[in-house]
Amino acid sequence: FDAHLFGKNGIGESVYFSQDIPFDDPSGKKNIIKVEVVLRYFSDLKTENILSFANGVRTPDGGTHVSGLKKGLTVVFNSYANEHKLIKKDMDLDGSDIRSGLCAILSVRVPEKIIIFEGQTKTKLGTKEALQAVDEVIETKLHYYLQENPTYAKEIGDKILASYEERMAANRARESVKKLSKAEKAKLSNLSGKLIPCACKQYKSNELFIVEGDSASGSAKTCRDKDHQAILPLRGKTKNVVGEEVSDVLENKELNTLIYTIGAGYGKDFRLKDMHYDKVIIMTDADDDGCHIQNLLISFFYQYMKPLIEDGHLYVACPPLYRIAMKNEQIYCWDDEDLSKTRKSIGNKQYVLSRFKGLGEMNPSQLWETTMAPTKRRLIKVVIEDDDECYDKVNLFMNKDMADKRREWIASNVDFSYKKDYFEEIREDEKQG
Repeated sequence: FDAHLFGKNGIGESVYFSQDIPFDDPSGKKNIIKVEVVLRYFSDLKTENILSFANGVRTPDGGTHVSGLKKGLTVVFNSYANEHKLIKKDMDLDGSDIRSGLCAILSVRVPEKIIIFEGQTKTKLGTKEALQAVDEVIETKLHYYLQENPTYAKEIGDKILASYEERMAANRARESVKKLSKAEKAKLSNLSGKLIPCACKQYKSNELFIVEGDSASGSAKTCRDKDHQAILPLRGKTKNVVGEEVSDVLENKELNTLIYTIGAGYGKDFRLKDMHYDKVIIMTDADDDGCHIQNLLISFFYQYMKPLIEDGHLYVACPPLYRIAMKNEQIYCWDDEDLSKTRKSIGNKQYVLSRFKGLGEMNPSQLWETTMAPTKRRLIKVVIEDDDECYDKVNLFMNKDMADKRREWIASNVDFSYKKDYFEEIREDEKQG
């Protein structure tokens, strides 16, 4: 979070507001809620990051104070946009547009008599007076700040309007589907509700992430580069196409959706020049099911969109398996060997080790930093080194009619000895100790 708040791509400096807001407590006595907030927008950030506290306690689930912040921001920037004729009179900017690229730290001090924490884990503030207090601070102080700093205000306004235009472009794309003929709608019926499109129409700079599961696609949607990264979630495993008739393959909803999403046709009619994305990236959990999904998809691309592989457009994302959290640093490890080397380099320093069981366990910022950010992620490009061997192996491993030969190959080539991972070794040591 600090890397965002104090990063190089911030718009202007961090803005700090502090104010004591008076109110009448239940007994009728005058009391105050102290509000402190730091705001900064970033040109290269598409998501919002709000770190909130109540009486010094972290509130990861937000609450009334965060609602007050959001309400105040929406009121102030809509007012600013109307005053400067940036939007039409009957138009309102959405809160998601206004908070795109925002990093904020919010802290409130609420009298003990009225403080309420909600939820089983008490991680959400429920004091209604906090909403009013934070809203008042933002509406008064931020409005004044924008008036006194027109250059800063214009930069923020431009970013918010860009976010608005992106959202409108996505809406127009969805609306265009509704206007298609019945035949066209039948072809695209599976696509409209699944694909999360990107805004840029220059296809050579765009990427399509094929993502396993709803939870992972939700995080990917939140953290992605909305300009250039589209998300297509999968509902379970796709059909194994090897040895299947084309008509059966096209009846599969997931694969039919994938064909129309990429936009270049299939089989003999596939045309690279018609592709809607430069990179097609398979992003699954780093477990057996995830690997199986990768194999099913790679087999599909090999059978029906082979030029896509030959021309270097197909990739597999590599999410990390482990995270090492230290006092001022987080280190990600992609496999057991990587973990072993990292632990040796750390030496006796204290750290907390955790294992990611799936993409859904990562929060959006972690998923972006490790798996989706172009400058930090690890991708494996799928290539065909020997076409004849590739054909034989795909047929051997994936064709249901090759079961006997597959068993023979496995018996001769696979080492079934079991290797414990780091956590299993720790548990055994604890039992012996």
